[in-house]
Amino acid sequence: IMALKYYIEYNDIMGISHRAEISSENYSGDATQIKGNVIVSKVSDDDILKATRGGGLKLNLEANENLTFEDFQTTNEREFLVKYFRDGSIHSNYWLSPEGLFEDFVNKEWVISLDCTDGIGFLNNLQYVDNTTKEIFTGKQTMLEVIVNCLKRTNIDMNIYTSIGINHFNQPSNTN
Repeated sequence: IMALKYYIEYNDIMGISHRAEISSENYSGDATQIKGNVIVSKVSDDDILKATRGGGLKLNLEANENLTFEDFQTTNEREFLVKYFRDGSIHSNYWLSPEGLFEDFVNKEWVISLDCTDGIGFLNNLQYVDNTTKEIFTGKQTMLEVIVNCLKRTNIDMNIYTSIGINHFNQPSNTN
C-alpha cells in the first residue's frame, strides 16, 4: 500500500486549487507539506493515431539544506506515485522520475524540477503478459479486456468508464 510522503497544496492566480501527493510503498510516517508547483505537460508526439501517447507532469519543488529530496534517488521507475488533484478532483496519476535531482552547495535554498510520467509511454516496450503472474495471455479476449490488461501494466489504479449515461431525447432508454 502506498503511503503519503509529501504533498503540495496551493491556489493559482485564477483561484484554482492544486494538490500533488507523492506516495511510496517503502515509506511509513507522517506526510510532509512541501512548497512548489505543478505543471501538466501534454504529449509532444505529432502522431495523433499512436495508441500509447502518454502525458506528463513537472514538479517544481523548493529544496533547502534540510530537505534535499535525496530520497527520490532510486533505480525503480515506479517507486514514487504522484497523484495530481485540480479543484479537489483527481486529474491523473503519474510516476516520478528522479532525473534532474541535484543539491546546490552554494545556496541555502534552490528549486528542483522533476518530471513525472503517466506510464502509458512504458507500454511500447512491455510484453503483453499478465501483470501479476507474468505469463503470456492465451485465448480470446474482448477489446475491453485487452485495454484493462495493458493499463494494469502501468501499475496505476484508475477506473475505466465505458458509458457516460447520456441519451438523445428521441433515443429509447434501455431499462433492462
